[in-house]
Amino acid sequence: KDLATALLAIGVDAAQMILVTGVPGVYRDFGTDEASLLSRCSPGELEVLAGQGQFPPGTMGPKVEAAIEYVRATGRRAIICQPADLADAVMGRAGTQVEPSA
Repeated sequence: KDLATALLAIGVDAAQMILVTGVPGVYRDFGTDEASLLSRCSPGELEVLAGQGQFPPGTMGPKVEAAIEYVRATGRRAIICQPADLADAVMGRAGTQVEPSA
């Protein structure tokens, strides 16, 4: 469903894409004491982390893949955030902001 969202957002020429999830955003080392929120990142940075196994399928992997696809296809921002942070995330103050060159 996340990739379908990206394809729809690309197809309708959406100004940005927001993927809502149950956590504040994308984390490096999620579930460990070293977990850290990625507040701003590029598709390339996410691909490197994904290659390291940071975003397994069934967790954040599909959302990260969709964000990469959308940003690469449009050159626009994708956001991954939780519902409570939506307004702040749109303003760039919460969630993970995936930008062409973060």
